[in-house]
Amino acid sequence: MSTVLPARPLYCQKKSMGPVISIGTERIAYDFGNGPHEGQARVSFTLAPTPGIAIELSDLNLKDAFAFFSSNIQEIRLLDRDVSVPILAHSCHGRGVVLHPQRQPFPATKPASGLRSITGHVLNFPRFFNHTHKVPSTQSAVLCHKNWRLVISGIPCGDDTVTTFHHGYAITHALSIERTDEQCFESAAAEELLWPLADFLSFAAGRRIGVAMLVGVDGSGKCTWEQWGCGGCEPMAYREGWFDEACGADLEGLWPAFMELWGNPDWSRTLSEVIYWYLLANDGGRGADTGIILTQTALELLAWTYLVVSRKAVVRSGYKDLRASDQLRLLFTFLSLPKLIPSTLSNLAASAKRMKWVDSLHAFTEIRNSIVHPEKTAQVDHRSLCEAWQLGTWFLDLLILRLCKYKGKYINRLRNPHTFAKVQALPWNLPASAEPGAP
Repeated sequence: MSTVLPARPLYCQKKSMGPVISIGTERIAYDFGNGPHEGQARVSFTLAPTPGIAIELSDLNLKDAFAFFSSNIQEIRLLDRDVSVPILAHSCHGRGVVLHPQRQPFPATKPASGLRSITGHVLNFPRFFNHTHKVPSTQSAVLCHKNWRLVISGIPCGDDTVTTFHHGYAITHALSIERTDEQCFESAAAEELLWPLADFLSFAAGRRIGVAMLVGVDGSGKCTWEQWGCGGCEPMAYREGWFDEACGADLEGLWPAFMELWGNPDWSRTLSEVIYWYLLANDGGRGADTGIILTQTALELLAWTYLVVSRKAVVRSGYKDLRASDQLRLLFTFLSLPKLIPSTLSNLAASAKRMKWVDSLHAFTEIRNSIVHPEKTAQVDHRSLCEAWQLGTWFLDLLILRLCKYKGKYINRLRNPHTFAKVQALPWNLPASAEPGAP
């Protein structure tokens, strides 16, 4: 295999600019007052209070600035790019006005063909290390699937380059997208990779990761396509998850299988929706009870898609007649996943014994039912409730990895920190003599 170079960012945070990254000056047109107007606008990518594009008009007098701010301008046009940008809101800034696009990211050029590579930027992904030597950088991962190669590399820090979090946001990694067969491609084809990539990185981090500011060049090195702004992103904060930052190669191992599942018509929408619910449930700030409700939403969606839509193991009418715990038990049986309550969840195990719940799936669904149905009662203490939430998110870790046929190792969020190693074999890779359900 030929050496793959690390990805390098086009836009960097500078100490002197703080959370503002200058994109340049653009000629814009807009309807205002008595007719169409043209002007110069400064375009910036800002990291505070949240990541996004800001378009600033600073050549207005005070009267026009106030009138502009009070008007209902819904769209501007980037004249040199022949692109319209819907506007959501605008705010005053000194004697100028700052415009905020309606949705981000958005195309800053027309669709392009003949692209040789795209450079992008990743926000808030944890710094990881990879020792497979596919890239001359231990902070890079090479994600290959079919004829596409994506390289994600940690941002190198120079004298005036920083990775500083402003309100919890920073550009942490660079991204490059190329074809392994060295063929040119269309921007639309590359855009189809961005949604699954964002979900994939978010699943690894346990929170929403942003992909931002993409620039495509043709064979001569000329920029012919751009996408501005940032997709959904959550502030940097620690979240439990399956991915070990010391094992960046695990990203390379999971990506092809993740994309195969994403490309399956039965699973593409479901996988994205499950990751959406997973990320919400994995936010401990929402509370254990909310986490349990969100987790079961994801679990039931997985069970329905696998058992009814994909495998056709159960007909729709028969599936609906099953209790939620039986639906999940059938799913776990098909996928050879453990059903016993892990020994580290001692409070939940005690509650299950007292309530005569037969396994972890019975315990989890009964606790969820007691939260959403007032006529249901599950006499559990707060510790058992928190352990049930941990159990449910562990279920989701295992199910998504299992459906992707992942064969690597993972961080077991239910491990005993005093006994078990942080990174462990997955249950389907354990010896047959291993205790079922044990972390």
